[in-house]
Amino acid sequence: MSAAKEIPVATVDRAHTQFHNKNALNKPALLVGGTMVARDLARSRRFYEEFCGLEVVRHKPGALLLRDGTHRRTRPYWYIEVYQRDAIERPQHLLNHWGIDLADEAAVDRCHALALEHQQTYGIKKVMPVHVQHGAYSFYLCDLDDNWWEFEAYRGPRVTTPDETDLVPTYTPTRFPQGEGSER
Repeated sequence: MSAAKEIPVATVDRAHTQFHNKNALNKPALLVGGTMVARDLARSRRFYEEFCGLEVVRHKPGALLLRDGTHRRTRPYWYIEVYQRDAIERPQHLLNHWGIDLADEAAVDRCHALALEHQQTYGIKKVMPVHVQHGAYSFYLCDLDDNWWEFEAYRGPRVTTPDETDLVPTYTPTRFPQGEGSER
């Protein structure tokens, strides 16, 4: 297998963003975030910072912002806004999860072991087995607020065509062997 060429990630120039769908009614520059709810921001913050490794700030009363550590002006980043609520009215389903990329299969295995070891400490409700699907070696867990997370390491590039690399980080192939469960 030949080594994949790493494609640099573009910075966002909102004034000159090219759109794939020229007929779209709206022309967004970047999809940047989402929201979720938590019952206890202090307890949830410990999970986000200590277990997930995310950066967390309290930007207003009753709310937090989460982001990964890759926001350094050289590439776009996602953020998640977390609002405190007394009750979780609509618990998230596993198929509506937040994904966190890890370096490789060993990091996923380590994270899985840590999730089981620290399940009570962080109020983790459920830890699913590690598996291979959609080109990733991963597992899911349900946090203390019924939010699902997937910790994953991708096999090969996450994007499949040069047109899809505008704002999406690409990944060079890792040490994953080709074989059963490999979709790429």
